[in-house]
Amino acid sequence: MKRADRHVAMRATSLAGPSLSVRVGAIVVALGATFSSALHAQPSAAGTVAPPVRADVALSGKVLASTNVGDSPACQSECKRTPGCSGYSFNRHAKANCTLLTGKLTDLAVTGAVSCRMPCAVEAAGLTARSPKAAMTAPLAVRQAASAAPALLPVAPLPMVVGTYKPPPAPAPAAAQTPATAAAQTPAPAQRSGVTGYEVVRGAVVNVAALAHTVATAQCPAGKQALSAGYRFTASGDAAFGLEVRGAIPEGQQARVWMRNANMFVAAQAQAIAVCVNAIAGLRVVDSTTESLDDRANPSQMTCSGRERVVGGGVMAGNETQIQANAPRPYGDPGGWLVTVVRASPLAGQDPIRTRVLCAPEAAVDGWQLIETAPVWLSSRQQRTLLQTCPGSKVLLAGGVVQRSGPLLDMVVNTLSPSTSVAWSTQVQNRNTLAGGPPVDAVFAAVCARSQ
Repeated sequence: MKRADRHVAMRATSLAGPSLSVRVGAIVVALGATFSSALHAQPSAAGTVAPPVRADVALSGKVLASTNVGDSPACQSECKRTPGCSGYSFNRHAKANCTLLTGKLTDLAVTGAVSCRMPCAVEAAGLTARSPKAAMTAPLAVRQAASAAPALLPVAPLPMVVGTYKPPPAPAPAAAQTPATAAAQTPAPAQRSGVTGYEVVRGAVVNVAALAHTVATAQCPAGKQALSAGYRFTASGDAAFGLEVRGAIPEGQQARVWMRNANMFVAAQAQAIAVCVNAIAGLRVVDSTTESLDDRANPSQMTCSGRERVVGGGVMAGNETQIQANAPRPYGDPGGWLVTVVRASPLAGQDPIRTRVLCAPEAAVDGWQLIETAPVWLSSRQQRTLLQTCPGSKVLLAGGVVQRSGPLLDMVVNTLSPSTSVAWSTQVQNRNTLAGGPPVDAVFAAVCARSQ
């Protein structure tokens, strides 16, 4: 017995007699041995704690697959049997409610979502979340020593040496609330407002030589922020089929667009367009980066929380990639931005892809609405212009095109341009040169809100 333990045991003897001394000494020795071994134990791989399932938290990263399952445990089972799956997100309100992800994952606050990183604690059927138990957060050595310690009989509390014990006073009963005091304590609802200072700013026209690429920009005035990036990328005749947009994203007060002219002999003209508003209180910017990309479509769904509304977003991809979706997430979901990117060549290098969504408090974008066109089908070498108009006096904050089906490298979008503050137009093209080739299916989605 250590010197400190002998001192405590003798103190217990002087207070409670020999029989109590034996029991207290046994407790002290057992606890001393437990915490001593915990302090000097080496980390062990055995008994690793599995991460808990979390509610109202989604995961973002490289998507392996998206599917529809019955509940969160079924989504977890899909992840366990899918090679390379490092985490999953389940959202029963999404069209494909189970998303399997791989690689580096980041957390996103999403009301109603259920997620977990692998390896994950086994989830009971119907369970939406599981918080880590306090015992699981203790060091492994402490848990092992505690489980190996012999069971101890309960010990009566030691008598007070000086004075008389007095129980703490009972808490005073809560004062009865009158309707006036209850109303005073009820938080006032957030004041609703539309966006202010709305304007569309067009950047300088930039010449793009054949087989060259450029980054065009549009700058918002001081005190305003860019919500989305539009563009015009034009060339004469059939050369329009060779114009490719590699990225369009808002960055602070600026809209940036990366464009490539794939024509061998014809030059093109490029212009970036920014949708600008006065700063929105509580605006939140969520970024994600994918470090690599394979030859398939690579969807990324950036999500706002249930108390927010998406007001903008975008993607900046690589020079050897092509964008199949860069738009507010369609199908009626009010909380996200959808990006789908594919490599233009299997032999190309792997470029990082940066995606972004802008989320504003719901009360700060009064009249928020997500609208989309009916799907359009484009056969080989066909061009279509889609027009999207906000209802009433609402203004268009952000918009984009989603390719829903068809060959991944056939669709190009040369123009995404506001016609007025309430209407945007976009030019979509199927550049497949083979007559009778498969068609391309696309929609144009946009976000509108009240302006004041």
